[in-house]
This record gives sequence, C-alpha cells and structure tokens, in this order.
Amino acid sequence: MNAIDTPTTRWFSLALLCLLTLNALHLWNSGLWTAPPLPHGDGPDYESIAYSIANAQGFQFAWSEPQWQAPYRESSLAELYNQFDRHDWPGPTTSRPPLLPLLIASIYQCVPRGPFAFATLRALSIFALSLAGAFAVITAHSWTKARLQQPNNATTSQLENHLPDLAASVALILAAADRTIRRYNTDFLTEPWAALGVAILMVILLNSKPSPQHLSRYASIGIWLALMVLLRSLLIFWLPVLLLFAAFQTTKPPTPNQHEQTRKLHLNWRPPALLLATFLLLVTPWWIRNCYVLNAFMPLGAQGPASLRGGYCDEALADSGNWNPSPEQSIQSKLDSIEASKTWSAAQRELALANQATLETIQWIRHHANDLPTLAWRRLITHYGPSRVDHILWKLFALLGLILLLKHQPETAKWLLALCLADALSIAILYETGGRFLIPLHPLLYALAAYGATQTLLAMLSIQRSRMPRIP
Repeated sequence: MNAIDTPTTRWFSLALLCLLTLNALHLWNSGLWTAPPLPHGDGPDYESIAYSIANAQGFQFAWSEPQWQAPYRESSLAELYNQFDRHDWPGPTTSRPPLLPLLIASIYQCVPRGPFAFATLRALSIFALSLAGAFAVITAHSWTKARLQQPNNATTSQLENHLPDLAASVALILAAADRTIRRYNTDFLTEPWAALGVAILMVILLNSKPSPQHLSRYASIGIWLALMVLLRSLLIFWLPVLLLFAAFQTTKPPTPNQHEQTRKLHLNWRPPALLLATFLLLVTPWWIRNCYVLNAFMPLGAQGPASLRGGYCDEALADSGNWNPSPEQSIQSKLDSIEASKTWSAAQRELALANQATLETIQWIRHHANDLPTLAWRRLITHYGPSRVDHILWKLFALLGLILLLKHQPETAKWLLALCLADALSIAILYETGGRFLIPLHPLLYALAAYGATQTLLAMLSIQRSRMPRIP
C-alpha cells in the first residue's frame, strides 16, 4: 500500500476537510469574517502592535493613530470599543509576546490592512484549529492501533480490528462538536495557534523514539515549547515540569548480561540539558530585549505581575478563582494621579504598574494565606469546567484514557501526563479565566477521550467473550 493510501493519511485528510468546513461555516454564520478584532479581549492589543510593526514603528501600541482606529470606528460594534480612549505612552511595549503580532504584521505586508486582511487572518486561525483537531484524530487512531498490536492483546473479533477507526471517529466527533473552542476563531487570539502547538507536540512525542540515546526528541520539545512561550508567555510555567520529566527515564538500556530492557527509574542529565538549551536559544533574544526596554530584570515583560494581581484578589476568591480586571484598573488610576506619569514612556508606565501590582499581590497573599488552597482548588474546578453533562462525560473519558495509556504505553503517556500536570499546576498557582486556558489542551483531550472510550469498549468485549460458554 502506498504511503498516501494509509489509514492514517485518509483519516487525517477526512478530519481536516470536515473541521475546515465546520469551522468556516461557524465563522460565516457569525458575520465576523471581515470585521476587526472584537471589542472585549486581547485582539485589539495584538492588532495595534501589529499595525505599528507593519508601519515600521516598532513593537508598540498605536491607540491614538487615526488610521489604526478607522476600521474599528467603521465597525457595527464601534460603540463597544473602549480602546479609542486609551492613552498612548511612547516607545516600545513589553506587555505582549511577539509571535501573534508578527504574524498579523506579516499578513499586512502581503494584504493591505482592512476587511480582506482580517478575513485572511481568521482563515489561517481556522486552518490552525482544524489542523490541531486532525492531529488529535490520527493520534487517537495510532494509540489504539499500537494497543491492539501489543503481544498481550490478542484480538479475536472483526470489531476489535476496527477499534482504531472507531477511536478516530470519536476524536473527530469531539473536535467537530466542541463549540467552546470554535468561538476563538472569531477574534484575533492565540488559542487556536496554541492548540496547534500542543497537537504538534503530541505528534513529536508519538513519533520519536523514547530511548535516551535519541536526543532529538528533547531538542524538538525545547524548540516547540519556546515557540509556544513566544506565543503565550503563561506557558513558561510548563518548563520546570517538562525538564523534570526529561531528567527521569523509565527505560534503561540493557547491560551486556541482560536480554531485555529494565523498567527502573534513573536520572539522566543530558535530555533536560538539551531541552533547556534549545529552549533558551530561541527565547533569549526576546528576553534580553524586554530587559533592555524596561531597564530591569523582567525577561517575560511587565504584564505578568499586573495579570497576577487579578488572580490574587478578593474578586477572584469570590468568583471561583476567575481573573478579575478591577485590581489592575485601580492601579492604573493611581498611576494616572501621579503628575510625572504624563511624561512617562510605555516602558516606564509598565514597570511602575508591575512594581505596584507585585507589592499588592504579596500583601494580599500575606493576609489571605489560609484562603490559598481554596483559591487554587476553585481555579482548577473552573479550569476543567463547564459543568455541562456532555463536557463532564468526555473529560472523564480523557482522564480514563490517560490512566490506561500510562498502563499500556508508559513512555508516550508520561509526556502527556507531564503536559496535563504542568497545565494544572500553572492554573493552580496563577489564575483562570472561565476555562479559557484549557483550550490549548483540547486536541490532547480529544485523543485521550477517544482512546479511553475505545479501550472501555475493548474491555467490555473481553468480559463478554470470557462469559460465553466454550464449545467442546
């Protein structure tokens, strides 16, 4: 059979075609194909910086530029934009990571800024999200196929032989039916691209050899994590967990007196060293730039402390751990009352905001130390919501799939566990926004849920077969 005619290729093509069609129809029905970024959210921030980059003004905001404002003022949602009232502090900003603004700016170099350029970016976003779903489909297919090919699993029925196709079908249905993730195509946000990044990371882990001697997988992990951090700074908190999992190996090469590999936990410094080196190689230039702009050691920029203040406040504690903008708005008002702030640059303003937010966050934590476990737990509950029955069901199957994968394919599953653990710890420590930060993990969860569902069916078939009377 030719490579182009393999079941995996066919499933990938089918899934990509279906998801492209569904996502495009959803966006078409929203009427937002050619609209500028939506009023509420980070879309205008990214687009404002992209406008400045495209016009050779550097990595800075352009709130007061009449040409930047024009598409927004002409929009049917013009009265909802509060960005027109924002004050422009001159100079470069460190408040946003670079990849999405650079992508938008590159589109403006090819397509003049306006409705067609906005539609182009949304089309690329749809492609990214659909591609992530297609990767989830073939991943579920591959995991199930690998399980059936294991020596301790002797398939005896035609139905069992079709379980990989069933797993792919379930993953495709989940990706197609998930309205939560699809709405992020209507705006200029990082979620679809982050979902694609996690899906590609899944493929890297699935198709690379687990042996410590094959170090290319760790370089690939470092490269992809760096790109994802340059897209979403929050993902920097995944790095320690991935380094820890890279350091400990569960498969040790056989000694001359051994015929099989042993399953013994041991430490190997080379994989995490390579992962960290490739990661730093990509992110260090941007981190140096941020420190230079702020004249302070803040490699990730000044936005993090301000955002963290919104996660550690009375409003967040009362609202299931959800991030709240009120504390940052209060600090902004305090800064406005300082006469000298009118002559600050953007970097000076951001640094003052970060310092004040850090001070207030520390003070709040000191006064609410007993509430921290409750706050972390509420964030996780919100993160894995909403509480609709269908969402609960498929996420429970995803948890089951992870447990079964740890049992059947531990070398692959340990990295998926690392991703899930890193994600959960990041949310528990930082903040949540109504489940939004789970979006990048949705393709991984689709594949795990499909694997969990098909393995449940396989177990039921085995039980039923064991109960059947044997014919002498």
